[in-house]
Amino acid sequence: GVRQSGMAMLRTPGMKQAMYSSLAVLSSMDILTAYLPVLGERSGIGVGTVTALLTARTLASMLSRLLLSHLVRWVDRQVLLVMATLCSAIPIALIPIVPVPSALLMFMLVAGFFMGVGQPLTMTWVVRLVSSHDRAAALSLRLSGNRLGQVVVPDLAGALAGATGVGAVFGLTGALLGAAAAFTARAPAPAPDVPARCRTS
Repeated sequence: GVRQSGMAMLRTPGMKQAMYSSLAVLSSMDILTAYLPVLGERSGIGVGTVTALLTARTLASMLSRLLLSHLVRWVDRQVLLVMATLCSAIPIALIPIVPVPSALLMFMLVAGFFMGVGQPLTMTWVVRLVSSHDRAAALSLRLSGNRLGQVVVPDLAGALAGATGVGAVFGLTGALLGAAAAFTARAPAPAPDVPARCRTS
């Protein structure tokens, strides 16, 4: 019944990996929204096409969340999160290499579908790492990590784009997600869900 401090939660095995995976996925969504129009302009892709590509990513994310309850029945949650971040990393890294609308549409659909999986899975991951008394605080800690990532990662992306060009931003994003997949794969598995009727006080 003793509540944990934020620092104690951060020391919980698996918490840092869950938070990093969450901020990597959320920051990647922001970078896609900000920099795909820039890449489109430089590649001669119209505004309407870029808008359609971003819409396709959003719809693919919505579809994956609708199917998430079925996915977690077939695949272990931690394995699914590793697959999701890795399968998001690859198409995003390929965006500046093949900047043509048909290829970009495929990249957006694949990346969008798997990005939609990341946020719900990391939410359930952090709450399964702490006691029932600390779940709200754990979710707040995860949200703080997300906000930190939304400040730091775009700043790094902007500096990189100014120094080397917009294509490098997508490489950075792919590397960010790839690292999240590697960290998640090495993280200790969270405790399994316990039905309410089986819990004891």
